[in-house]
Amino acid sequence: MVFLLIQYVCGKLMEVYGIKCSVKNVLNLDSSTEEKFSRHLIFILQNAAFKDNIHVGRIVVDLKQEVWYQKCHDPNCRNFRSSSYPLPQEICVSYILTLDEEDQAYVMDDVGNFELDQNQKSRKNPEEETADVWGDDHEYLESLNEFEQNSGEISDQLLLTCVEDCDSQ
Repeated sequence: MVFLLIQYVCGKLMEVYGIKCSVKNVLNLDSSTEEKFSRHLIFILQNAAFKDNIHVGRIVVDLKQEVWYQKCHDPNCRNFRSSSYPLPQEICVSYILTLDEEDQAYVMDDVGNFELDQNQKSRKNPEEETADVWGDDHEYLESLNEFEQNSGEISDQLLLTCVEDCDSQ
């Protein structure tokens, strides 16, 4: 999920501001414990800087509301808040559902901690799923591996394009 969020933010930085960014430009500070998930992502952007500290927290990603927006903390525009834009489903909290080794489902609570899902319904055994469900993923991974072997390093832009193409199908 963190990798997908980084990809999304880098894509938006390029789309909106023309700033090139990749995973290599992100300092990923993990403060997670067994009880809570906690990450701080610091984007170290080449040839780009915030005017001052007021502008640092301007882009807000709200995982609980599944949106991102711009917010101004400058005294001249303190109450400004842009329209909210939806996050891609892959990085939304509602999409995140993890199973542990005993097939117990966990979800994120209101505070951002993972807890046992109290509304857990019986789930199908993996054997009951059809092979078609995973067919596209297997084909995508095969083609990605083949491309990596034949071309060396994959550019971030090409990888994002491939992921977007796969998601649109």
